Amino acid sequence: MIKPLIAAIALLAPAAAAAQVIEPSRGRLEILGTSRPACVMGSAASTAGNNMTFRPLTTVSGQVELTEFVDGNAVSRGGSIEVILPLVCNAAHRVTVRSANGGLRRAGPPAPPSPFAELLPYSVNTVWGSQQAGFTTNQGGPLVISAAEARAGQLSIAINVAQGGPPLVAGRYGDQIVLEVEAAN
Repeated sequence: MIKPLIAAIALLAPAAAAAQVIEPSRGRLEILGTSRPACVMGSAASTAGNNMTFRPLTTVSGQVELTEFVDGNAVSRGGSIEVILPLVCNAAHRVTVRSANGGLRRAGPPAPPSPFAELLPYSVNTVWGSQQAGFTTNQGGPLVISAAEARAGQLSIAINVAQGGPPLVAGRYGDQIVLEVEAAN
């Protein structure tokens, strides 16, 4: 009696094993990354201006020159130009534009008092997306555009030197427009 019972149990064991469902092992691999806030500026370019030309110097700098700075009476001939910079910011950011000299300032020591000027202010207008701001270089304070979102496109800086004004002392005049783009933290 014991032998048939063992045989019955032995015959049932493979059937029970075959009916058993084997679950696959599962795991998970997570892939993570962090995109830090950043702004990247491309090379500046410009179309022909009015009595002004643009020449790129490096990928982050260029030079604007007045073709004919003054007339026969040493008075500003004026001029205008628009410089375009490709810009990509992946977060909220701030664009700041300022004049280093407060206008086109004559290089060298100050001239003795006279009816001639040594500083020629000019205006700067900036367009970034739907925002626009401007300033005149001798009125202090930088131009600031704050963007609350990520943005990519063309940043435009328009420079306009007025015609006329007082005569200018002979010499080389210059200024630097400083452009700072800072991503929010």
